[in-house]
Amino acid sequence: MLSLNVTQIHAAEYSDSQETVFSKTVFPDLSDDDLVIELPDGGYLYGKCEVYDISDQTSPIIIYDSTMDSNAIPVKKARNRIKYRQTAFPTQTYGANPPGTDTIYVLDYGSEYNSNPFSGNGWRFSGKQFKAKSGTGGDYLRWTSYIDSGRVGNYNEAYATKNSGTIQGTALEIGVPIWNSEGNLGQIYYTYNPLAGTYYNVANING
Repeated sequence: MLSLNVTQIHAAEYSDSQETVFSKTVFPDLSDDDLVIELPDGGYLYGKCEVYDISDQTSPIIIYDSTMDSNAIPVKKARNRIKYRQTAFPTQTYGANPPGTDTIYVLDYGSEYNSNPFSGNGWRFSGKQFKAKSGTGGDYLRWTSYIDSGRVGNYNEAYATKNSGTIQGTALEIGVPIWNSEGNLGQIYYTYNPLAGTYYNVANING
């Protein structure tokens, strides 16, 4: 646990253009022809994700599967859409508070989610919490933060970071993948004063 030091987490400066970064980093594990689906929040999913009531994880509320969805599009098309959003809507904001604890997004092995680009002042949080599907090799998820740095932690760590004046969770440097586990708890992405266009990728894959 660290004392809050804004100079350590303030929005980073970068020299590469956002377009160049996007061409290298949006679904870096996938080919142009792999299929993804857009979720209601504007992020894109490759593979399968089951959404559960966090208090009853026996039957999913909804199942997303890019291999079965008729609305799936190639990764190349999704990249173009994301680039357009970053140009046309560079100041989209993410939540100023951690996501609610009512639902959790469970990623099958080999699946990954690429968030909608966003910005905002102060601490900003993903609208979802994720975990790896049981029986797929452990509790670890791979997280990568792009354009700006971020952090990943469980709900209690995210809440404490927002409200207690101490930074908790695991640091994410720009473009550096980190495998993180919170045991059976969900994992949440958060960042401070993010540069416009910041986004994250979370994947249930091995290193």
